[in-house]
Amino acid sequence: MARAADEEGSTLVELIVSMVVLTVAMAGFASFFVNSYRAVYQQRDQREAAQLANTAMEQIRALKGSSLIVGRGEDASTNQWTNNLPAVMEPYYKTITPVWQTDPVIAKTAGADAALSTATQQMTVNGTLYQRSTYLGGCEIYVGKGEGCVKPVSPAPVDSTSVLKFFRVVVLVTWKGTNCADNLCTHIASTLVSRAPEPIFDIKRPSPVVKATSATFYKGVAGQSFQLTATGGQLPNTWTASTLPAGLSMTTAGVVSGTPTTVGTTTGTVTVTDKLGRTDTASFTWIVILPPTVTVAATVKNHIGETVSVKPTVSGGASPYAWAVTDLPANWTFNTDTGEITGTATTLGTWTPGITATDTNAMASATVRYTHIVYPVVSVAAVADRSINLTSSITVTNSASGGDGTYTWSATGVPTGTSMAASTGTISGTPVVPGRYIITVTATDATGGTGGTASTSFALTVATSTQLNITSPTGDLSTPSGQSVSVPIQSNADLLGLVGPTYTVTGLPPGVKYNSGQGILTGKPTTPGTYPVTIVAKNLTQQSTYTFIWTVT
Repeated sequence: MARAADEEGSTLVELIVSMVVLTVAMAGFASFFVNSYRAVYQQRDQREAAQLANTAMEQIRALKGSSLIVGRGEDASTNQWTNNLPAVMEPYYKTITPVWQTDPVIAKTAGADAALSTATQQMTVNGTLYQRSTYLGGCEIYVGKGEGCVKPVSPAPVDSTSVLKFFRVVVLVTWKGTNCADNLCTHIASTLVSRAPEPIFDIKRPSPVVKATSATFYKGVAGQSFQLTATGGQLPNTWTASTLPAGLSMTTAGVVSGTPTTVGTTTGTVTVTDKLGRTDTASFTWIVILPPTVTVAATVKNHIGETVSVKPTVSGGASPYAWAVTDLPANWTFNTDTGEITGTATTLGTWTPGITATDTNAMASATVRYTHIVYPVVSVAAVADRSINLTSSITVTNSASGGDGTYTWSATGVPTGTSMAASTGTISGTPVVPGRYIITVTATDATGGTGGTASTSFALTVATSTQLNITSPTGDLSTPSGQSVSVPIQSNADLLGLVGPTYTVTGLPPGVKYNSGQGILTGKPTTPGTYPVTIVAKNLTQQSTYTFIWTVT
């Protein structure tokens, strides 16, 4: 049967689509094959790097521990760890200290020809260039602490038998690879080699000898234990004790534990017996003390700008103590020898630092947490000068802000007949002596300190035209130092027909005096400052007071 014209067109389209599909499929297969080859090459390179590292490790393990540093000078050894150390080696560097041969005949730069070379070695395997470097350092394991081999601590533990010394050897192999970060691939192998001398076995061990002669426990603290130790003897050792403090017991393995109930010192003996029946008895002192207790004020208060000083005290435990602190404001300091907190209060707020004291045995500690509040400084609102007539009553209300909000008030310079209420700061009453008064009011909060007190001053004039009153000087004075002054003292006594009053003057600046014959204040003020001056005029029946501020510039 013949095809129609449109059927022939469809066949051509089908052919074109098939060609496109085939082309896409071939492109996908090409990408797949390229990625597969890359993965294969990467795995091959990784295996070769691991083999190079393992070969180095086999050579290292064939050496005695004491021979690893032979031929390695100080500079060559340390430069490996400090000059351009690859980032992948940083974790290893944090756990070791560089080591080298200390023989003076070894040059500091030696190491390239050492059995454990300090130089980077290059080798090509299957067309890939590898670089292999061997790093050497020292580390220690502290028995009973549950740590790995770490950088040696200082000072070293007193019990040297609890310290195991090792060399840490790290082999780093690097090569270039497009699938690695920064096109640099790495492989690391690490091992520990004992630094102890080769053991010498002696089956004729000496008799056991008790090693420790005293132990300290803390009253009321549960979970304490102490292991008696001995040198020599054939293990296992068996222990007995003649006496123990109340609350303690001992196993035959020499482990003393329990919760002591009484403070004091108990003296007795301990006996160790080894497997062969040989014994050693030694005098032993059991010490039971109170655990440390830290005391500090429950709440400490300061104002902005004040000096901070918090001194904790400690009782119990065994001195000296090691001190630590937590949650301390950033600009305050802490003395690790005394536990004192010092600084300057610069930020408002409330803090709760924790202070910890650990006694010298490092077996007991105590922590106290206290509240430290920093308030704004106290300020007193200004009071305007005012004037009233004699026999008129007066009420002056004062206000303060800042501090802890609880104030005690006081005032100086108030006229007779008036007083201040210490709890409210209000001045009230009826003045009975005319004149001019400089009144200073002061508010002090319950915290105290330099920032807990503030003052303000104002002038109160008690006026009268019917009684004795000082009419000169008038108002405050300001005079340059060294300048001659002549200030008359006058009153209204003549106008009232009163017998001339006598004057008493106090508070004059240095260099100025009252000339009673001429009735003037005269001289040359010598010292800059602010001086409250008070003049009192008296006759047989009346009195007047005049206070002013004399400023010497």
